[in-house]
Amino acid sequence: SKPSVRSSIPEGFEKAALTHGFNVRVATKAERRENIDYVVWRTEKGEVKDVAAIAVKKTIVRQAKKRKELWGWIEFRDRFGNPGWLFSKCTFLAFKRQKEFLLLSKGDFRRWVESGIIDWTSLAATWWDARYRIFRRKGTKEEIAQFKLNHAIRKCRHYKWPIDDEST
Repeated sequence: SKPSVRSSIPEGFEKAALTHGFNVRVATKAERRENIDYVVWRTEKGEVKDVAAIAVKKTIVRQAKKRKELWGWIEFRDRFGNPGWLFSKCTFLAFKRQKEFLLLSKGDFRRWVESGIIDWTSLAATWWDARYRIFRRKGTKEEIAQFKLNHAIRKCRHYKWPIDDEST
């Protein structure tokens, strides 16, 4: 069988949304072009409330001294040079951590990123050196950088959706 288009998304998000009282559907093709992976909402007395467009993003584990730290990627420009997901229409970014999904307000996250946390003065030579610095893969026009999830938590409105052991 053919691999799913959604195979790059960390498992367990749909189940976590349902567990937290949200309805969930996979994004339409048009929504996916806006870097939206899921749309979630609650229904209360027949009324739709708390609608959110979610972009689920991958994380990177980096070893720091004696503990591991979780980092994420920021996409300023995609591989074709178009505006990256930082400028898309999603309302929340979801990052899978060991025991939870971390949902960051995309508006807060974008304001934090645009406040000057990224060093634009010199390109990172490798993806490993892209901590708060711009990196471009060879042959692409992309502009991406890494950020530490714990820093974003301190600066952005966020929610934590615990994952039960069966969904990991």
